[in-house]
Amino acid sequence: MGSKDGEMSQSYSGFRCFSDQLIMRAFPVLGKNFVRIAPEFKDMNENVDLEVLATDVAFRVRKWEDRCYKGDFTIRSKVKSGRKTELDKIISGFGRYLFYAISNKNKDGFHCFALIDLNVFRSIFYKTVMENKGEIPLKWKERANGDGSYFRPFKYTEFPDSLLIDQQGLNEMIKEEEGTCKSN
Repeated sequence: MGSKDGEMSQSYSGFRCFSDQLIMRAFPVLGKNFVRIAPEFKDMNENVDLEVLATDVAFRVRKWEDRCYKGDFTIRSKVKSGRKTELDKIISGFGRYLFYAISNKNKDGFHCFALIDLNVFRSIFYKTVMENKGEIPLKWKERANGDGSYFRPFKYTEFPDSLLIDQQGLNEMIKEEEGTCKSN
């Protein structure tokens, strides 16, 4: 395995390990929004008791220390390995929803979360880039993570209300005392 693949898998393993510790905590939110009791007709005629209304949900959880990006959700835009990033995959049309969260201090739950409609995100992203002559605008300037990867911050307020399917704690987080971000 070449060094690029080795770098990618170390980074990926670290990101994935942290994410996997919390992914089960998203299930109640996803269930509330995407699983419903089937209509009587389906139950009686098609052996369907529950309908799952959505597929392809990306799950991203950021660490408590990264909560200082008030009112923003961040999407990884570059990695050392050169592989496709979250942003590359999203703008290529992959994923229908994004469960985006900030962990709590103990990293055993969520401080806040948002369930994002990626079709709404893509629509505004494409429109904004087109209005900016095909360039990603400065307001979405790429920032270094300090680990060799980069991200772009997006403000919830730059998108229509339909971006959020569900959320908890976002308004409170934005009002909290400013945190200290790692220098970029």
